[in-house]
Amino acid sequence: MATSFQNSSDFGVVDGGASARTSRDPALPRFIDRILHASSRRLRFSVDTSFKDPDNFSRHISTLSSVENVRFNSWASCYIVVFKTGHRIDALQWLSSLPRRSREIPVVPEVARIDTAASTSLQSAEEEEEKFVPTRIILPVCSLGLAIAAGPLALPPLAVGVFIIGAAHLSFKRAWEGLKKERKINVDFLDALAVLLHSLEGFLLGPAMMITMIEGGEAVRDATQRIAHSSNTDLVSSLQSDVRLLTEDGEKIVSSFDLSPGDRVSFLPGDKIPIDGVIESGEVSLDVVKLTGESVPRMSGPGDEILAGFIVLEGHIIVTTSAVGDDTRVGQITKMIESAPV
Repeated sequence: MATSFQNSSDFGVVDGGASARTSRDPALPRFIDRILHASSRRLRFSVDTSFKDPDNFSRHISTLSSVENVRFNSWASCYIVVFKTGHRIDALQWLSSLPRRSREIPVVPEVARIDTAASTSLQSAEEEEEKFVPTRIILPVCSLGLAIAAGPLALPPLAVGVFIIGAAHLSFKRAWEGLKKERKINVDFLDALAVLLHSLEGFLLGPAMMITMIEGGEAVRDATQRIAHSSNTDLVSSLQSDVRLLTEDGEKIVSSFDLSPGDRVSFLPGDKIPIDGVIESGEVSLDVVKLTGESVPRMSGPGDEILAGFIVLEGHIIVTTSAVGDDTRVGQITKMIESAPV
């Protein structure tokens, strides 16, 4: 039997579920403010803004046998709990079974939940960052410092020259890869040759300054690429989430990728909007900073356009879908970021 909630009389029915209570129920734990919404397999409730360690509470909820998934929305200070199929849950009774005070919540150690591929990718990224700092930035700058101090400190020119050549090893590596893979002389080959010849001639300041500027430019490019990739990943993550699809048979929880233009979707406080569409009914306060940079919440109503990446702060709306996935404005932005040369 599918999970269902027993809605008491002090709930108002909204799209097959239950809307927020008009006042806080004394049976709720002290740190829980109120129930925002209860429907098939989903429960949404808000907590006090002073509530500490929401991550530990999320882990505690996820250990319960009836819970399939739990998510905390920091913007709206609310939890969204999805229950497993086959469990019949009373929303108020289930919340009343939780610890009464926040300090009574057991500490649940964080468990790494990264798959093998993601773990390998993360480890590779960490290794690249560790390699990036000492070789690309520190060695060229040190070589420049030695070249400047070689005269006043009477440092051996040969030793300083060897250090400069060593600091340019990334240029030599790129030059070798160009010869090996592309079978042609590239700009890195010319840079490496210039550094080598000038260092052997004893002209130390020129090659040291040259390699510092080259690797500094590469460092800026890599940093720009990291920032673009991070922003791109953040935007892509906003395209995938479960949504409440409104059908003739009632409300149905589906993946946003299963939607089609014309589908009617319901959004409540705390929801991340993964589609582009037009508000059919309701009024809402939206956080749009991720797309527009506006720090002030935007009020929207019937007929207004909403975009994937917006976050519902307050209100309840029904949206007619106009675009999903890569066809959304966010999807087009991510494609541009991926294809842009760095």
